[in-house]
Amino acid sequence: MGETLQNAVRREIQEEVGLQVKNIQYLASQPWPFPSNLMLAFKAEYHAGDIQIEAHELSDAQFFSATGNSIQG
Repeated sequence: MGETLQNAVRREIQEEVGLQVKNIQYLASQPWPFPSNLMLAFKAEYHAGDIQIEAHELSDAQFFSATGNSIQG
């Protein structure tokens, strides 16, 4: 509560994979297959950090360039 969607994206990426991102842009939304939920899509640019997975949240994380090449992972 009290944060923008872009700030939530920034915070969640930092907390769950240890990366800092910038220039976060909203792309689209669609219903999530669970009641009262919404799926949101954003794009962002890598700013700093190395992938460090929060094991209780994720099993894998990768960051890709606009051309589809893996930057880290």
